[in-house]
Amino acid sequence: MAKLFSTRTHGVLDYLTVAQLFSVPRIFGWSEGATQWMTGMSLGTLANSVVTRYEYGPLKLMPMQGHLAVDFLQGLLFCAFPLLFPKESTGVKATVVGFGVFSIFASLSTETEPSYGEQITQFTDDLSDTVQDATDSFSAREIGA
Repeated sequence: MAKLFSTRTHGVLDYLTVAQLFSVPRIFGWSEGATQWMTGMSLGTLANSVVTRYEYGPLKLMPMQGHLAVDFLQGLLFCAFPLLFPKESTGVKATVVGFGVFSIFASLSTETEPSYGEQITQFTDDLSDTVQDATDSFSAREIGA
């Protein structure tokens, strides 16, 4: 069954979310604790995006399913914000819970495999790395012989 978001769209949403999580508490003058917490969540979202095997993940270390699991758990953390910061205003709590609900929704509504083109790119990158490793190994044997 097709999902609402492709991995490409999800990647765009990830990087937009990083910017939002970092800027919203600063724009609206949230408390230091809430701002620091949101900054940490922003950096966590960035790290999750950078290591994911999808169109916008430069390091491509983690499969999309792992990325979506982290997104789901992050959504739960956002939803726990009112318990962690009970003295924050209702507006701050509602905003953070809104981020959480969206994160959970996006994690459940995104394709788990990148586009065919991205899969071909990953395959050719992996093949190129394998050939390079074999060439390096052969060269090292030739020099050592």
